[in-house]
Amino acid sequence: MEKLVQYLIDKNLTISTCESFTGGLFANLITDIPNSSKTFKGAFICYSNDFKKDIIKVNDRIIKKYGVVSKQCAIELAKNTQKITKTDVVISFTGNAGPGSLEDKEVGLAYICMCTFEKIIILKIRQLNLSRVEFKKNAVKEVLMNIYSII
Repeated sequence: MEKLVQYLIDKNLTISTCESFTGGLFANLITDIPNSSKTFKGAFICYSNDFKKDIIKVNDRIIKKYGVVSKQCAIELAKNTQKITKTDVVISFTGNAGPGSLEDKEVGLAYICMCTFEKIIILKIRQLNLSRVEFKKNAVKEVLMNIYSII
């Protein structure tokens, strides 16, 4: 995370997050880094569908047609967060940490959207048989391994 923070500072880029199943883990880890306030603007923890719709303004049609555990929802979360925060880079996380199935989708399925004003990258991950904590930690690791391809 230290490397990412320094990279964003060096490039004069801002970052924000919109986190569902990660519960703010990415934001927490980035704010553990000294000087992260030079790059990190803030985060939304949008755990409920009502929050996704009412605050982040995810279109209800997206949720009804594709569900909240979908690439379409991940894109809406990221792009709408970018509109609100006006940050250069936004990362959104939506998925099913279990133990029960959500929207008849498998436990361990997640979508992560990383976007800038010019590009969008979607990561679809399946992480079966993990605890909720490990599921969240692995999602953050996926971002750290892939974020440099968009910035």
